[in-house]
Amino acid sequence: MLSILAVPSVWTYILPQRNCLLRRAVDLTRVLDTESVAVTKPFVPGNLSEITLPGNITYRINDFCVGEHTGTHLDAPFHFNKDGWTVEEIPLERLISNGIFMNFSQETANNVSFRLEPDHIDQWIKQHGRLPHNAMVLISYGMSPDTATKLASMPEVVGVGVDTLSIDASGSGKAHQILTAKNIYLLEDVNMDKPCIPDRGFKVFSMPIKLVNGTGTPARVIIVPEGGILK
Repeated sequence: MLSILAVPSVWTYILPQRNCLLRRAVDLTRVLDTESVAVTKPFVPGNLSEITLPGNITYRINDFCVGEHTGTHLDAPFHFNKDGWTVEEIPLERLISNGIFMNFSQETANNVSFRLEPDHIDQWIKQHGRLPHNAMVLISYGMSPDTATKLASMPEVVGVGVDTLSIDASGSGKAHQILTAKNIYLLEDVNMDKPCIPDRGFKVFSMPIKLVNGTGTPARVIIVPEGGILK
């Protein structure tokens, strides 16, 4: 199973956005097309058909083929934990979470070997306060197994999201294993290259396909201000 993580190390760096005000809904999903990164099967478009009904009513219909772990996607706990939730078993209330953004892009910009370590989490909490209940932790890079262990020990955490194809910076699969053992789901290839993602104070809507027995699925990931859309 670990061989699926042997993927190119293509990392996305973003500029830090401190003290920004989220005023509207922001889509953190990358488009799903033939350029999407994939763990196994890439996106393959089908044929667009145009069908005409009686009365000259015309509609169009398409098909496609894609692996579960392609583009912006959700890893169900079952992916690395045989006793964990499959995609359709993840409780709905966990998919609507309180977001925090640990933005260490300044550190990664000039250091391709950077990995998020437990001290970075302590640093973030000291600066921004404790994690909220039902927290989705968005991180602008992968992490070490020690960091995964720290996050897994925090009862507030229900999900962890990164802007890379794998949450494991080393590709070992250990971070996956540690987090999913606690039924924490993962979001990968999240598009964090946005004008403003605040450090905290926003809701995350993680919307996977309700795939029976799924180890993962492409997902739509949207953040909105905690108090609603500002006009």
